[in-house]
Amino acid sequence: MRDEMKKQKLYDVGYWRQHSKAFVEDINAFMQTYRVLCVSTNKDSEPMWEGYAEKQKGIVLRIVPNLEKDSKFQKFAPVQYYEERPSLYDNTIDFATESLFGDQEAAKQAKLDKIIYSKTLKWEHESEYRLAIPLAKGEDDWTTLPYHPEEITELYLGMAMTPEDKAEIVDKAKALNPSMAVYQTRRVGKDGFAFDVV
Repeated sequence: MRDEMKKQKLYDVGYWRQHSKAFVEDINAFMQTYRVLCVSTNKDSEPMWEGYAEKQKGIVLRIVPNLEKDSKFQKFAPVQYYEERPSLYDNTIDFATESLFGDQEAAKQAKLDKIIYSKTLKWEHESEYRLAIPLAKGEDDWTTLPYHPEEITELYLGMAMTPEDKAEIVDKAKALNPSMAVYQTRRVGKDGFAFDVV
């Protein structure tokens, strides 16, 4: 009788709709336990300076992981760019099979990785890397990732920064890491950038 009821579920569209909805809710809840840091390899990108550095009034930092201290920054992974964001499953059969017989925790992790490390081609100019860190069980929520001061090795000042902001930022940077290199960004030609040692 029990086997017969299981078979009926397999062919029940309503059951699968509810199961699909529960899966999405589960993935969303799982995502809330992660904190994601996004960085780029492009310090000379006009759209990046405009969009992420307050229209040239902000800064760029270079991060170099401290391997001896087993830095979390070693875990940065590149974002993959696609014409369309990839589906979590290629087809309904794969979803059903994994739902019924797969390792659910491993499946959630794989789907989370697919979500975090995928973007569409319109963002390819960002050359983005991401670091995804889960909150440990019972860990208090946090929004600032601890780091080793020596891992922040270079500071690039935006072209539109005020002298007051520059002075304040450089003072704080040098207090954090006295050996940090500081550069002033300037435009070269129509679209180019150069970086002068300060």
